[in-house]
Amino acid sequence: NLVKPHPFMKKENNLELWPIANNKKYLIARNFISSSYQKSVYGEKKLILQAKEKHKKAAKDIFRRYKIDPKKWFVGIHLRTAQDAKTLRNPSLKLYQETINFINEKGGNVILIGTKNNKSEYSKLKNCIDTTKLELSRFEREALSIYVWSYSRFFVGSLSGGSFPPITFNTPIIWLDIHPTNHFLPPNPADL
Repeated sequence: NLVKPHPFMKKENNLELWPIANNKKYLIARNFISSSYQKSVYGEKKLILQAKEKHKKAAKDIFRRYKIDPKKWFVGIHLRTAQDAKTLRNPSLKLYQETINFINEKGGNVILIGTKNNKSEYSKLKNCIDTTKLELSRFEREALSIYVWSYSRFFVGSLSGGSFPPITFNTPIIWLDIHPTNHFLPPNPADL
């Protein structure tokens, strides 16, 4: 049985529950990230995750199937696109398009990760690999996200749940359009 979320958590859709090994228990992603960061800052053992072989294989198969050059370096991007009471936290698509163009000019690929909920906003961005348009099973989508979080040269994100996981794979993040800034501190000292 899954843990029934507290009513507060139902309202906060950016608070993610991550399944742990036995798939019957969950941890709150932000707690894990915070713990990793604190242990890193205080010189304790780093909690860095690694993609499992089954995730790497599935992602490489997706790269092959969709003709994504596996030899080309890439950057993952996730941005908040929710149309809710917190739209002020949604980033500028113009700024992200400029970022995509810059990465392309430098010889990299850009891989947008997200869910079908991101599809309408992501479709406005050009010159990138939009994974929301790919026909993938749930496992393939998760494997591809894990691969991108793990092997991106760096990750670009906004104040959204999908931007936090790269930290746990020791992938630096460039945070764009973070608002409000008074409550945000990049979770990883390597982040910008």
